Amino acid sequence: IVRKAVDEAKARIEALKRIVGADSQEVMMLEGNLAEAQGDLKRAGELYGQLFQQSPSSVSLLWLARVKVKSQNVEGAWRDMTAWLDKHPNDGLVHFEIGMLGEQGELTEAQRVIEQARQKAPENASILFHQASILARAGESGRSIEALQTALALDARFPEHAEAQALLARLTGR
Repeated sequence: IVRKAVDEAKARIEALKRIVGADSQEVMMLEGNLAEAQGDLKRAGELYGQLFQQSPSSVSLLWLARVKVKSQNVEGAWRDMTAWLDKHPNDGLVHFEIGMLGEQGELTEAQRVIEQARQKAPENASILFHQASILARAGESGRSIEALQTALALDARFPEHAEAQALLARLTGR
């Protein structure tokens, strides 16, 4: 069954190539997804890298970073994401991914990156929330509570508002 699904996916990608061309973003994304699903991380990384070069975005960056992490190239993923954040300090999706890497044991690096982002955008509640999450995981409850309170006071409608309230309640025991 799995082989049939792979063969069908390949046939559909080939049909799409005939319509939109092999260099289309959709084809690169689908071929990268298929390669990744099959465990061919090298090919997936090449395709996602081409996609990111052709159409730089948070999404294409995160596909590339995900494959780098799966390939044990966490440093390369960090480098790519921090370079992106240098140009796009308010990119919440990339900050979230950095926070997720922090959960996987990269807390020191996550703290460094999020602090750099915070310096560039000190009034960004999403960045403060992600900083608070990393601080909480690092056992720095006091600093985490302070960052959460600041984030909640800055913006009542930032995307992680409910999560920030829940984390603050957990940390303060309320």
